[in-house]
Amino acid sequence: MSVYQYDFFIIPRKNVYTVFEGLNLNSFLNKELLNDPNGELELFEDDLFWKNHTLKFIDISKYLEKKLRRGESWSKNLIIFGHNDENCIKILLEKGIIVSIGFRINFTLDYGKFLKVVIDFCQYFDFLVVSSDLNILELDFDVINKTIRDSNSFKRFL
Repeated sequence: MSVYQYDFFIIPRKNVYTVFEGLNLNSFLNKELLNDPNGELELFEDDLFWKNHTLKFIDISKYLEKKLRRGESWSKNLIIFGHNDENCIKILLEKGIIVSIGFRINFTLDYGKFLKVVIDFCQYFDFLVVSSDLNILELDFDVINKTIRDSNSFKRFL
């Protein structure tokens, strides 16, 4: 990830876990996968939220293809909408089933329209946005934009 970018996770609101805005998901960090003795590189297990989810990639692809251009990917299991180095949605698949969804904002670019598409997408499919500090955010442009602007990456960018 570039210093000019901020990454988010997208998770379903309901499945194995029912989650809601304002919740922090620190308990879903896998600390056993760490090689870092300081515990700084904890991995968020967003795949737990997609486990047993019935929504397949084909179910969301038509929606996204109407709104965004499909980007180039290095793997058939990773679908990218947008450009990898810019604003994009990344969908990780396993046998056509969604394992993970995330999106990246590049704040050196005008990301307003893209962010609105992501919010509409999440509302349509009842998904939630999770910040990199694992807070579930309200699906509101101003709330998500404030998270970006309050990030250390954005502050360093200024």
